[in-house]
Amino acid sequence: MVPSRVPVELQGLSQLEEMLVARALPIMRVYIKPGGQRGYSGHCINLPQNVKELALSLPRYPKDLSVIIVKVKGRDNTFKDVSVRKQKVYDALLWLTNNNPHYSDVEIDEHALNALPINGVPVDLLTVESDEAIISDNNAEVDLGPPTDNPFEDRAYNESIDMSSFLPVGEQQQQELDAVRNQISANEPLNWPTVQDRPVNEYQTPFLATMAFPTLFPDGKGDPTNQALVMDVPLAERVKHLIKFAENVNGKWIYRFASHPRFAYWAFNMILRKRTLQQSGIFLKQNPGEAHLTIDELREMAESDNSVVFMCKVSRYVANIAGTNAYWHRVKEDLKAIVTNVGTPTLFFTFSSADMHWPELHALFQNNDSSFTSEQRRQNVINNPHIVDWFFTQRLDNFMKYWLYGTLDAKWHWYRFEYQGRGSIHCHGTAKLNNDPGLCELTKIALKGFLAKTLKEKNPLTDDAQLDLDIEA
Repeated sequence: MVPSRVPVELQGLSQLEEMLVARALPIMRVYIKPGGQRGYSGHCINLPQNVKELALSLPRYPKDLSVIIVKVKGRDNTFKDVSVRKQKVYDALLWLTNNNPHYSDVEIDEHALNALPINGVPVDLLTVESDEAIISDNNAEVDLGPPTDNPFEDRAYNESIDMSSFLPVGEQQQQELDAVRNQISANEPLNWPTVQDRPVNEYQTPFLATMAFPTLFPDGKGDPTNQALVMDVPLAERVKHLIKFAENVNGKWIYRFASHPRFAYWAFNMILRKRTLQQSGIFLKQNPGEAHLTIDELREMAESDNSVVFMCKVSRYVANIAGTNAYWHRVKEDLKAIVTNVGTPTLFFTFSSADMHWPELHALFQNNDSSFTSEQRRQNVINNPHIVDWFFTQRLDNFMKYWLYGTLDAKWHWYRFEYQGRGSIHCHGTAKLNNDPGLCELTKIALKGFLAKTLKEKNPLTDDAQLDLDIEA
């Protein structure tokens, strides 16, 4: 699974340009966080183009793409992700039809090609105007990190550079939602003439990734959805290999799959849903009596008062899927069991990622010793999230090994990873030390003494037995 090098014709395509030449259309919701890093929500589906129309339908018409531009009034909005260059699209299609076997039956639609701008944003994209700045990720504040001599380096988000997402961003004001609804309801239904309305079977469609992301798999080599591989490698391992796949370009390591704005989210969501299907299959095999239930019957059971037993059975299987509510409920119960059996932890801790400031981290992205500017460091973090996360976990593991256990003599620890408002990883955890003097019990004794003194001052005639009962209550 070694992908071929990306030819010049497929290099530097904007997201919209890549979508115009893609045979499969992954639909997902991706947004840009305050720090410039990306996130996604919801699920992904893949809609194919009708095979009969495929020979005449590439490039797509921009209006047939599920793209909404959100503009902020009063700002010089730039949209690099949705810019289109007609010649670039033509060159990409010409190379694909001549070199990619999965594009061999595709003909270039001259009418659609001529409808594209020479260099600019297509005029027929749905555009929504906002009075206020775009809000994403629950209004999260930007994490400034540790201070340095250069205050501009402490800002993970560079306000001087307009960022825009190629799909609808996070939460918007009501007027934007109304505008979209009005746009759709006031006109005739949006015309998607070259897209089927039924999703493709992601797990049985060979070379789906090549048809969805032609700039990553120029000739189909290295495609994780290739079902003709000699060895049966799990999909998650195939994707992990691609995320770590690197090429040295002009002395700098480039991770084309990790830095792609959509591929990692598409692949992760596919893996997540495949695990869900696997757990569903196991559930039905072990509970054949539930196999006859329809979707409507399942919904009725979930909403009724008699669903407790059924939902408990289902939750046991869903808990095997990392990230689900059932999974975190099981993790919480495991942690409570540890505390009950081993004792209350001695300390809680939080570790943040100084990803904009670690010189050792940024040295991984280039062979020479040249220093990086603030903007270069920011791009390193945005384009290499897997390296940033790996570096953070390595530092954390060493911290646990040499300080928590080697110096403080910890008995046990537990932690989980989360992501800050700007998208950077951090860690919350707790630990119990072997020399813990019993802080919780000492706290209870101190609290009882404080309450006894307070109650005695308020009512000096209260006897000690009654006082003890009042404190325990």
